[in-house]
This record gives sequence, C-alpha cells and structure tokens, in this order.
Amino acid sequence: MRHTFSTAQILSNVGAPVRVRADTWIEELGRAETLLLPAACRDVEISGPADVLMGYLPDLDRDVRGPLLAAGYPLPLLRQFIALSA
Repeated sequence: MRHTFSTAQILSNVGAPVRVRADTWIEELGRAETLLLPAACRDVEISGPADVLMGYLPDLDRDVRGPLLAAGYPLPLLRQFIALSA
C-alpha cells in the first residue's frame, strides 16, 4: 500500500507487524504501535497484509470549508458553526 500526503499523518497498526518505508527510512511497525509521519515525508509505503489506521489533522480551508462552500452551504452558516465549535 502506498499513501501520499501533505499534512502530518498518524499511522496505527492494529494487526500483525508491517514494514513501513518513507523515503530511505525503513522500519517495522509492531502490533498496537503508532507512528507519527511528518508532512515532509510526503509519502509512505506499507508492505505486507496490513490492518492499519491512518489519521491526520485536516487543513480546514482545503478539507472542510472549501468543499462545503462548493456544495452550496452559505458562508454565514459556516461562520456560525465555526464560532460554536471554538
């Protein structure tokens, strides 16, 4: 499995150990272990059968506001939601 990204990623392994490669760095990620992948890595390759979870901190403009505005949600509603969640 290969995954490309532009923000920091959190990789958690819930299954058997897997091999993780980012650029020239290669390491085994054991069962129930978690790894923080900096955005500078840009991509990661996971070898073998893998039961992993990938998480990230979204870019609010690119991943949340932009798609909602493109879907037709009005800006005042988004501002209200943002004010409530702060």
